[in-house]
Amino acid sequence: MSETTTGIIAPSDGLFLRSLLREKAAIEVDANRDYLLSARLAPVAAEHGLDDIAELVRNLRQGRADLEAAVIDAMTTNETSFFRDPTFFSDLQSDIIPMLAQTASSSHPLTIWSAACSSGQEIYSVAMMLDQHFPELIQSHSIRLLATDISPTMVDRCHEGLYTQQEVARGVDPELRARYFDAEGDRLRVRRSLRDLVFNRQINLVQSFGMVPRCDLILLRNVLIYFRDEVRVSVLDRMRTQVLKQHGLLVLGASETLVNLDVGYDTVHLPLGTSYTPRSGLSF
Repeated sequence: MSETTTGIIAPSDGLFLRSLLREKAAIEVDANRDYLLSARLAPVAAEHGLDDIAELVRNLRQGRADLEAAVIDAMTTNETSFFRDPTFFSDLQSDIIPMLAQTASSSHPLTIWSAACSSGQEIYSVAMMLDQHFPELIQSHSIRLLATDISPTMVDRCHEGLYTQQEVARGVDPELRARYFDAEGDRLRVRRSLRDLVFNRQINLVQSFGMVPRCDLILLRNVLIYFRDEVRVSVLDRMRTQVLKQHGLLVLGASETLVNLDVGYDTVHLPLGTSYTPRSGLSF
């Protein structure tokens, strides 16, 4: 009996899907949460003209790259909001940007990477803050903003900068809304002046960072919580050795820490929060 009529995924299919997600995207799905696989992947099967998840898995076993990408896309968690965690944005304005901007110029722009940008609210929040408080960086072309995500759907959404009224109301006050958004039907689009600051790329954090320039600031907020320790160590080590400048900063989510992860970073204590720098890097 098929999954579409029973709502049950065959054990061998569930094992295959969980292994694929773990190997390709470091996404962990507990064996007792096959209902989540069912809920998110049944629409993928239907969209590709497949009868059920069993047929989806048969095609995946045959090496269908388009289906693999669609499955990973569907299983990606995309929780975000504008100006999420105000304490971070306070530290960004008061300490992080003033310090990092000291050596920025058009030939050596201050480079900020939102490493799991989801639908883009984080990077556009940074862009709004920069335009408000550090317009000289923008006017002198001394800032570069990169937003990446494993999900091509989210990368496209970030590039479009188009949000519902509810998404904008969640974190953006009326003054900023009037200044940085234009109405399009019942939605709001980030103004082109900010969208033009952001470069969008699809990047899988468990694979290559080859398209990422050297960065002054990496925002990896609320991402590590979804990874196993060995994946966390790998991602953090490669960020430190391949991407982050010697005096750059890495910022994690408010509930995340590098405690018990020996990955070569020193802790930087900010007025309201914590960040990390490559060992022997900067100190405040």
